[in-house]
Amino acid sequence: MFRLKLVICVLLVIVAPAMASAGPLAWPIGCTPGVDCAGSKFYVGYPDLDGVGKAFNCGAPGYTGHTGTDIVVSSTEAGVPVYAAADGEVLWVAGGRFDHCPDGDEPECRTALPPQLSGSAGRASDDAADNEFCSAREGCFSWGFDAGNYVLVAHRGFPEVAATLYAHLRTGSLAVVVGQRVKQGEKLGEVGSSGASLLPHLHFGVFAREEGRIRLADPWAGECGPNTGPALWQYDPPFRADVIVERSSPGDGVVTGGEGTISCGSGCMASFVPGTSVTLTAVPYFGAEFAGWEGACSGSKPECTLTAAGVKSAKAVFRRLPPVGVNVASRPSGRSSN
Repeated sequence: MFRLKLVICVLLVIVAPAMASAGPLAWPIGCTPGVDCAGSKFYVGYPDLDGVGKAFNCGAPGYTGHTGTDIVVSSTEAGVPVYAAADGEVLWVAGGRFDHCPDGDEPECRTALPPQLSGSAGRASDDAADNEFCSAREGCFSWGFDAGNYVLVAHRGFPEVAATLYAHLRTGSLAVVVGQRVKQGEKLGEVGSSGASLLPHLHFGVFAREEGRIRLADPWAGECGPNTGPALWQYDPPFRADVIVERSSPGDGVVTGGEGTISCGSGCMASFVPGTSVTLTAVPYFGAEFAGWEGACSGSKPECTLTAAGVKSAKAVFRRLPPVGVNVASRPSGRSSN
């Protein structure tokens, strides 16, 4: 969630950690910050659960006391998908809010459709901001702001993650219903700017179980955050994985893939959301042949499919064919004596 007085200072420079992570959470949005979320100008507002004005990496958080991770996109109309960060069950959804509220006092912007609850398993609080959920199994927990259109997913089997919140979704984009079981990577909706939001972005909140209670959790790990490690992300950084392609002889073939993002000749590196399946295809030029792959790809088939994570490098090996009609083994070594 963004606050007006903090819009100017929330622009951050992300320094990608170098180590791999192994938590349960995948990146919850279908874009890579700095690549295709919002071009060269992007925001990632980190949590500050301790309220000390520092994010996990000792830099500035989204704002002091920020309860989740904000990921800004270029526009609501872009239809950037929001994905389930882990397998779970949809506990609560709310929709019908405006995508672009001109001001917080606008009556239509303050009017929300009643949240849909999972039978008798939960209840909404009486707070007009719809910011608390109570369940016989989970207890009560609150995110403390007007989330607009949102989805709340409960997770089982992860002691460090009880639920995840996907807030400020685009009107009409909700793709799930209460009680629905979702898989990691399944689309929940699209990024919007509903509720208490000034820019199109996803507010991603994480809740953990601790001694029978639900509390906010920081998925990022670092010396200045409440979570000193390990991170709750499956990959580190969770939003970016680079695939690099090399060719043994650039003049003898080309490699394409990644749905057009890789085209050796114009570019042999592309960034993806970690976990993305990337297919590479090696195509030899006339007079050459494809000999096989080295590195992250292997085998002699021209197609290779790999899963983007961290930095992966694949090399396509091409070799030149002898001229047509020339038998290399029987070629004479000198002039004839006849």
